[in-house]
Amino acid sequence: KSHKLPVLLKPSSIRQIDPEILALTDIFLPNLEEAQILLSTEESQLSKKLQKMQAKEACDKALLEQCADYFLKKGANMVIITLGKQGLFAKGKGILGLYPAKEVKAIDTTGAADAFISALASYILLDFPMEQAIRIASYAAALSITREGAAPSLVDKNSLEAYIATEEPEILE
Repeated sequence: KSHKLPVLLKPSSIRQIDPEILALTDIFLPNLEEAQILLSTEESQLSKKLQKMQAKEACDKALLEQCADYFLKKGANMVIITLGKQGLFAKGKGILGLYPAKEVKAIDTTGAADAFISALASYILLDFPMEQAIRIASYAAALSITREGAAPSLVDKNSLEAYIATEEPEILE
């Protein structure tokens, strides 16, 4: 943060998060289960609603927005809640909405979040607008689940952009 670089935070295996840490976070990236767990101590009703939504494998945009609002009020500048095969929900300055997952034949979902976050960070640093960086990162996550293993499934920039060029070339401009 002191070097003026964006700070992305992916919570993992935690039950609560310090608001001081969230205040230093530009993009907070929990998956649905992590968000539900983090909400369970302070916002138990919201947490229970998220748990029910997750069990139904459905997306409730209003509920996801409430969840994002909680983390935004705690200090995060943007919240991206990953939803697996349902895509993601993002809320922050100039960004609000559900982004569908790219449809591919899934072989191994291990590392999909790593692929998403890596691509997101890379394209933010390449000065892509947030909307485009999110969409590009969604392609990286999709391509990663078409291969087995975490590290071997990470796609390189050339392969990612070649694939996007065949599907949605305008997001690379």
